[in-house]
Amino acid sequence: MTDRQAFLLQRVQPAMVGLIDGSLSTLAPIFSVAVVTHKPHYAFIAGVATAFGACDSAAGRQREAAASP
Repeated sequence: MTDRQAFLLQRVQPAMVGLIDGSLSTLAPIFSVAVVTHKPHYAFIAGVATAFGACDSAAGRQREAAASP
């Protein structure tokens, strides 16, 4: 395995998986609310709620990373 392949598998691939996972976790509730209610205001509120949830989740991961030796 070349250094380039190792870099792709160890750094780029996990980052892309995390990006896809985060995007899906954020967009799915927004589109679900928009489709079900047909009210843009409710979709906006769902978007704000998912943004707060994502920030809290990221902050929790940072706290855990800082606490581990």
